[in-house]
Amino acid sequence: MQTNYLVTLLTTQFYDGEKDVTELTTHGSLELSDEGYTLSYTEHSQEEGEILTVISVDRKNVISVRREASINSRYTIEEGVRHLSHHVADFGSFSVGISAKSVESDMTEAGGRLDFCYLTDI
Repeated sequence: MQTNYLVTLLTTQFYDGEKDVTELTTHGSLELSDEGYTLSYTEHSQEEGEILTVISVDRKNVISVRREASINSRYTIEEGVRHLSHHVADFGSFSVGISAKSVESDMTEAGGRLDFCYLTDI
């Protein structure tokens, strides 16, 4: 079942002791299945243009993210596990380590929340 939703993304980043909070509200789709769910949405950025993001969450709360833009990326977020993500841009490709500190999901047909906190290393 695929349904259109209003998606609100609240992002908090910490870097060198500074805190940056951004909020984005856009339309997206939610598809529930026996394996988990997939959330898809498109956002627009001055730097990257149109960005398609597809987030899949399985029943064990392992998150797979695919972003298609000027820099294409794929990464996995799993609590307590470090994964290497792969990013491809016009200038080449690079990897980034992602270690999730927490992953919480409460998603139903009526909507819900997906909260996760992770660290990145280059």
